[in-house]
Amino acid sequence: MAVYRLVGRAAGGSAGGPQSTIQGLNALAGGIVITSKDPSLTRWGGDARVLWTEYDDRTFSAAFGGPIIEDELGVRLSAERRNDRGLIYNVTRDEYSDALESLNLRGKIK
Repeated sequence: MAVYRLVGRAAGGSAGGPQSTIQGLNALAGGIVITSKDPSLTRWGGDARVLWTEYDDRTFSAAFGGPIIEDELGVRLSAERRNDRGLIYNVTRDEYSDALESLNLRGKIK
């Protein structure tokens, strides 16, 4: 199971029961719906976050957006870079077995 820390999240919720009509064939037990922030049509703005733990889990996140055409068209872009050393050390291989590196990019036009 992957866990993503979302920058620029507007809302989240869950829908219980069969959701295959709305969320797709594999959503028989329900679905989790996450809605990102809409781009602003009037002003530029952004968010940023840095997470650094004592076990070398480093996450850098940023999101920004604004109007391309005032009151008509806006864009919002976000990125998250995660680099986690892991917690399980394999002495035979002399490395951490559960290291994680990920890059998530998202964009939204309205």
